[in-house]
Amino acid sequence: MITIVFLCIMLGPQLIAGLRAVGPATHLTLLLFSMSIVTACLSAMAVHTLSTPQPSAGIPYNIAHLNPLACATVGLALLTPFYWAVEHFSPNGDLRVDAILAQTLAIAFTAAILGQAPHLIEMATLALTIALCAQAIRSLRAPLLQK
Repeated sequence: MITIVFLCIMLGPQLIAGLRAVGPATHLTLLLFSMSIVTACLSAMAVHTLSTPQPSAGIPYNIAHLNPLACATVGLALLTPFYWAVEHFSPNGDLRVDAILAQTLAIAFTAAILGQAPHLIEMATLALTIALCAQAIRSLRAPLLQK
């Protein structure tokens, strides 16, 4: 049941935005908000189900490890304001490919969050994020070169 709720949270706004034919910045913003909601829900469920930690004799330490999904998430957070700038500087540009890439990224993130994130899906989200960045640079560069 929780999987259906997460699917609706992640893909519902994308479906509505796709029907209204909005730009990629809106798709990425909705994806970022959806991921924030799902992450908060998963964190609350994890904290709620945690048992009391037993004291250990060793010194606790944390190791940071960024997998491709984490890199794609950071890239998404950086791409969202970048795409708002792209839409501001090139309002007449054709951003249909970017919107499709953003929707595909939403599907990939949903699969990664709900499917225990196999390495292939993690790499796909990272590749889509890099493709969106390249497409945004291309879209932003064209109007600036014409001036």
